[in-house]
Order: sequence, then structure tokens, then C-alpha cells
Amino acid sequence: MKRDQIRAKWSDNVAEERKTVDVSAFGADFTLYKLGYRDLQEARAGGMKGESFDATQHLLALIVMSAKDEDGLQVFEKADLGRLLESDGAEMDKLVQAALELNGLTTKAHDEGKESSPATTAGAVS
Repeated sequence: MKRDQIRAKWSDNVAEERKTVDVSAFGADFTLYKLGYRDLQEARAGGMKGESFDATQHLLALIVMSAKDEDGLQVFEKADLGRLLESDGAEMDKLVQAALELNGLTTKAHDEGKESSPATTAGAVS
């Protein structure tokens, strides 16, 4: 594929409206927004503004950054992390699983990516 074709595909992708998924948890309806690269990297690092968290905090950061109400307003704030840790586990898991799937962070998505990668299909060691 030529440079111009690649750039056109990339540009079309960037211009697309961000994907969302609706999730019911805690008796409320949330809309989770797929994170852009910057926000995803921030969540992967464990959260917000360069602070270091453990894996659980990473998942909570993913929820804090992606959960919005019907008007597109952020539902949670960084200050809510402690209370989110104390929330009903099954209800939090609904949000976490939906956010992971939406952002392609599940084991299934990872395995599908590995199967189609040039390194794997060429027989390279991964």
C-alpha cells in the first residue's frame, strides 16, 4: 500500500466518531467511550497524570476515564478511586469487562492480534 493510501485510511479512522458501549451497573445506565491513544496510555500506566497505581488501579482508571453520562459528561473523578474500590465487585466487573472489550484489551483481542500479526504468520518467535 502506498503512503497516500495509508494516510487516507489513517485519516478516515481518526475522523470517525469514537465507539461507545452502553452498560447497566449499579442500577444506572453508563456510556463507556473508547479511549484515544493518549488516554489509553495514561490508563495503562496506572492512571491519571503520571501517578503510579497497581493493576486494580489501572482498571479503575480505565473506568474513570471512559464512563460518561447521556450528555457525554464524565461520571467519575480521580477522587472517586477509593470509593470505586469499595463498590460492589459484580457491578464494577460489568463496567471493567465492557471497557476492556471496547478498548481491545481482552485476552481474546490480544490473541486475535497475535494470530494476524506478520511476525506470527511468518513463523517468527514472539
